[in-house]
This record gives sequence, C-alpha cells and structure tokens, in this order.
Amino acid sequence: MEGVIKRKMVWPRFCDGMIRRKSVVTSTLYASPFRRCLGLLDLICLGLASSLGLGMYVIMAYATRNDAGPAVVISVIIAGVSALLSALCYAEMVARLPQAGSAYMFTYVTLGEMCGFVIGWNMILENVIGGALVAKAWGQYLDFMTNHTVQRILCESINWSSGPVLSDFPDVLALVALSMVMIMASLGVKAISSVNIVLMLMNILVVLCFICLGFFHVRHENWTDSPGFFSHGSRGVLSAASILIYAFGSFEIISSATEESLDPAKFVPTGLVLSAIISFASLFGVSLALTLSFPWKSLILQASLSEMFAELQVVGSSTIISFGALLGLFSTGICVVYSQQRLLYSLGKDVILPKWFGNVNKKTMTPWNSTVPMMTFTAIIAVFINFDTLLEIAAIGTLFCCVLVAMCVLCLRYQPGYVGLQMEFEDIACEEQKCSKFAAIERNDTCEMNEYRFCQKTKNNSLNVFQERTPLTNGYINQSLDPSDTINERTTAYGGISTDTLQHKATLRNGITYKRFDSVLSSNSAGSVLSGLIRLPSDVNLDPNEATWKIVGGSLIVFLLSSIILSVLTVLGGELFHAQSWWIIILIFSVIVLLIITTCIIARQPQHAAQPPFKTPYVPFIPLCSIIMNICFIAGLPFQCWIRFAVWMIIGLVIYFCYSYRHSNEHQYDEQEVVLYEITAKENRDDTTGQEK
Repeated sequence: MEGVIKRKMVWPRFCDGMIRRKSVVTSTLYASPFRRCLGLLDLICLGLASSLGLGMYVIMAYATRNDAGPAVVISVIIAGVSALLSALCYAEMVARLPQAGSAYMFTYVTLGEMCGFVIGWNMILENVIGGALVAKAWGQYLDFMTNHTVQRILCESINWSSGPVLSDFPDVLALVALSMVMIMASLGVKAISSVNIVLMLMNILVVLCFICLGFFHVRHENWTDSPGFFSHGSRGVLSAASILIYAFGSFEIISSATEESLDPAKFVPTGLVLSAIISFASLFGVSLALTLSFPWKSLILQASLSEMFAELQVVGSSTIISFGALLGLFSTGICVVYSQQRLLYSLGKDVILPKWFGNVNKKTMTPWNSTVPMMTFTAIIAVFINFDTLLEIAAIGTLFCCVLVAMCVLCLRYQPGYVGLQMEFEDIACEEQKCSKFAAIERNDTCEMNEYRFCQKTKNNSLNVFQERTPLTNGYINQSLDPSDTINERTTAYGGISTDTLQHKATLRNGITYKRFDSVLSSNSAGSVLSGLIRLPSDVNLDPNEATWKIVGGSLIVFLLSSIILSVLTVLGGELFHAQSWWIIILIFSVIVLLIITTCIIARQPQHAAQPPFKTPYVPFIPLCSIIMNICFIAGLPFQCWIRFAVWMIIGLVIYFCYSYRHSNEHQYDEQEVVLYEITAKENRDDTTGQEK
C-alpha cells in the first residue's frame, strides 16, 4: 500500500518540479563575481551595436527585398514601437532582478523552471544564429572590397552540391571573423566596451553618410512603380516587422550587462529606453534612404548596401559603406558573444546546464569556459549553413523573449508577495512609520478617500504618501498626528492632481502634512493614468491576494489565446477576405471584444504598492500591447522557421529532462526539503507507535 501511495505521489512531484521557481534572496541581488565598470554610454553603445550593425547592413535589405518592398518603412515603425514597449518591460524586470541571464532569469523567477529553460534554450539559439549571421555578413563585405576574389577562389576549388540549407562552399571568411571576435571577447569587459564605443562612433558617421547620400539620389518612382508601395500587402509588412525586431535586440544585450553596470537600477533602464529610441531613429532614416534612392527589386542580399552604391556609381561611397559595415558587424559580433557568455554563465550557475559553464576567469573576470564550445558551434553553423536559412530563424528567439518578459511584468505586479528589489525610504523615521502605522501608496496614485492624506518629503525630494484607513487600504493613522493644526490654502499641484481639488493643508510635526480633498478621486492602484480610468470596486484591497491573482491569471490566459487567434486571422486575413468569408469578420470582431474585456478585468485588479527602482508605466496596457504585437510577429514567420525551431526545441527538452531537471539548484533544495519531511514524518510515526505501546 505504501508503494502505491509513493507511485501516486511521483507524478504530482514531477509536475511541481517543472514549475518550481528560482529562489530570490533580495540582499544578494547586487552581489556579482564580475567587475562593475560599465556606465550609461557603455550600455547604450552595447545596445546600438545590434541595430547599427546587423540590423542596418543585413536585415534591412533582406526585409525590403523579400518581404515588404518600399513599405519596409512602415515595418520599421511597427517594429520600433514593439521594441520600445519591450524595452520598458525589460527595464522594470532588470530593476527588480539585477542579475545576468536577462529573459531567462526573469522567466525562471516568475514562471518556473520549465519556462525558464525553454526561454534560455531559445536565447542560446538566438545568439548562435546572430553570431553566424554577423560572421557571414562580415565576410561578404570583405569579399566585396576584394572584388569577390575570395568567393571566386572558393567556388572554383571547393564547391559541393548544396541543398536548401547548406552553403554552396565553406565560408572561410566567416571563420576568420569569428576567430577575431573570440580573441577580442577574451580581453575582459572594459576592453570590449572601450573598443565597442570607438567602433560605434565611427559607424554612426557612416550611417549618417549613408542617409545623406541616399537622400541626394531620391526618385519617387521607387515608391510608386508597379507593384506599388505595398508590394507584398499587409502580410509582407508584418513579416518584415517580425524580422526587423531582431535588429532591435538591444534589450537582450543591455540586460546581460546588469551585473557589470555601475548603477544597474539607474543606468540599465535608461540605456534600454535610449538605445531603443536611437535605434529606431537610425533604422527609420536608413529605410527611407534605401527605398527612395534605389529600386527595391534590384537589391541583392550579399553586401547589399555596398552593391547598391556601386550601382548608383557614387565615387568612393561603396568603399566607405563597406568599411562601416566591417566596423559595425565586428562590434555586433563582440556584443553577441558578450551576451552569450553571460547567458551560459547564468545557466551554469543555476546548474540548468553543467556547472562548468558558470565558472568565471579570475584574471579577465569573464565566463571564459562558455566561450570556446559555443563559438565552435557557431563557427560550424556559419561555415556550412546558407545565409537565407539563418535569417529566417533569427527573430523567433527574440520574439518569444519579449512575450514572456511582458508576462513576467504582469505576473509580478498582480501576484501575491512582492519579488525583487524595491525603493527604500531614506528617512529612518518615515520608514518606521511605513512599517508600523501606515500603508504606502504610490507617488502617482490617486485613491478614493473621504478623510485625510499624509505625505512626507524624503532626502531626494520624492514624496512618500500615506492614507488614513478606508475601504481601499489597510493603513492606520498615526494617533500622535493632530489634524487640527494650522490650515492653509494649497496653491500648487501634487501628483498630477488639479489644485482645484485640494482644499486645505495642515502642517504637522516632523514636516508631515495632510491634505483634505473636497471630492472623491478616481482609484488607481495600477500606478498609471490609464488604469485610473477603470475604477476599482470599493471593497477591493490595494494589495493583491490569491483571489485577485486567480482573476488576473485566468484573464491573462484568455488574452493569450485570443491574441493567438487574432494573429492567425491577421496573417491569413488577405486570403479569407478575398474569399468573401463573412464569418471571419464576426470572428475578428468577437476576438477584439474579448481582448478589450480581459484587459479591463486585469486593469481593475490591485497591484503591489511597493515601487521597484523602475516601473513600467501604464500597466497592464503596455505589457499587453507588447504581448499581442509580438504574437502577431511570431505568426508572421515562415513555416520553415517553425520546423527548424521545433527541431531545436526537441533537442532542448531532451537535455532538460535528462539533465537539467535533476541537477538544478532548485531540485537539490527540493530534495533536501523532502528528506527532512520524511525524517520528521518517520519520527512522528515512531513517537505515536511508542505511545500506543
């Protein structure tokens, strides 16, 4: 009988193991084996390396030629908006959990081990594909500068019958590029950052040169000639945006540098947002110059921008562009390897992969163990796999990361129990009041109240606001405060609230003030103006609990399923509308209504009042918009991409169940708890038996 019970307990324990979450000790989140030496400029340049390297010199021409045509400028706008939303979500997660690992770390802490492994495995694929693409593109631009001499020699001496996946010949120049990148990556983060800043500044000059030269050769016929501006329809625009999102992959690289940032709570969120904005402005200018100055049908995929100016016969321009491409792509390669090192270090530290990957070289302060095996794998891919195959699958890892990070923001805001770092009171007296007799309300919140509201300025001039007990909060008034003190008219605005709503001000001891509100203000537990438009019920507590979390979880699942349906309908919409399927219109309308309803339900639920160092604004709207946009991008990827992605995931799941599940740190903690529980249970049974005797 006991054996049967144990067998019945195996399956629940196995499922619990897949959803166990990484333990977070807040006091150790800033601990790091790396050297903290990266400032804001370092982080921004790390982020720009992706967009001004691979994005400009490779992905832009590919998206224009194969997917969108002149409408690629619309695709850049769509991808840029999505990237900015994702950057805001990444910024909050980095501020909460300032550790290496980026999306893998956030997902492991929030959604569990299985999801964490899946996203980490996707990120490995993303970095390998990115490194291979950079190496092959670098070789193509170098080959252009040698008048295609290297390619001609290789084709004549080593040429095999290639299929849809393999290259026509081994890409030796890609191997050379990866060797140079690996040597550079071994020098340490400060050397990497210094070289990257120099390369980026030089590359920015080349980008400006490209845009100016393109605008001097504008021909409006390039936009209006048949088949027109939207040459591939709305599906082409969406497909191009899904590929271009990889060009905005700065949030992955910057998030990986968290443990080496001088001030992670300040520099990393700022770097994420600024990098996304600068990348968008640069790529938008490049897309305009490219499509207006050159017929998109004539673009070729190898050294495309240099070939373009060679066709335009602008003296010396193709050489300048090729030189800029070599600099920009080399910088991208360094940053890809940098991100890959930190990801594998994080996986090794958690023993999701062998612990050997988590070792840090004491001399260079870099996780060198992970570099050699992964660079070897990247080199094999770069030498033997053709360029188009790599481009098709490049973006899928980034898109899944963006979806899950947005989900992590929502989960951590609405689930019971605060996770990660939060802002602390600098005034000791104020901190004591918060812990004992007050409930903290966000600075920008406006809450229903009929009595008084208390605030106190801290040393950094931020206002910490407290409220008397109402149906919306569990706070208490400090009984030593006398609300009958001096009353004065208040003439300045506070927290975005109109001064017309403020009637009185009372000055109390220790600089604390209370203000009487004449009218009932709109409730805003979500910490945003948009959420304030959706009023909380009067009996809802400001802190999340199990009941409100279940509502959010169910609504989020419905939102995800509705987003998937809407995305598929969007991709297939052209064919269905041409077939005059009336039911498709009703279905789309129903799905949109369902999305709006679930969004309103989520927005009505309470969030944590505690503030992380950076908060994504307008939650839940920004994370939900990010989710639906990235799901649409995923649906727009080609079918071949899904097949290759499925093969990669099958390999990853085999590794997880054969190794990661039983060797991870969290599994060891669970095993220790089980052993202690069994020992305690046995002792209790023995005691009971002894008493009966």
